[in-house]
Amino acid sequence: MNAQQGGGRAGAHRVLILGAGCAGTATAVQLAARVDGRQDVQVTLVNAQERFTERMRLHMTATGQRVAELDVPELPAGTGARFVHGLGGVESAAEIAERHPGMNVVLLGRAEPGAAMGPRARRYLRGALDRLGVPRGCPARWG
Repeated sequence: MNAQQGGGRAGAHRVLILGAGCAGTATAVQLAARVDGRQDVQVTLVNAQERFTERMRLHMTATGQRVAELDVPELPAGTGARFVHGLGGVESAAEIAERHPGMNVVLLGRAEPGAAMGPRARRYLRGALDRLGVPRGCPARWG
């Protein structure tokens, strides 16, 4: 989808980051800082939950210790990136690819999508993403 079809200006870049974990949040904040003041770039961070889960501190939670409550919408505040409460990464990528077939949608993550699923579910997911033309990859394997 080009900017004119989506209601934006011709030549505008809209970057959609799916997932507000450490990597997604850092990417949104750093990219927004890098393009600060440019009217032709819009950075949007989408996450299924508004609460940020610090995986590095889950052991503290398990032992009853209190950890800071971090709200995802506040994390990119003041950077120029905006937050949208929405689906998770795989669901969002599939939905976008289905609704906007001409748009380039690429799904990146630590592991292949569905890596934790059983074999049948993983095959189904891969088949659905293939039908939608969504390439997927794991940067650690590109090395």
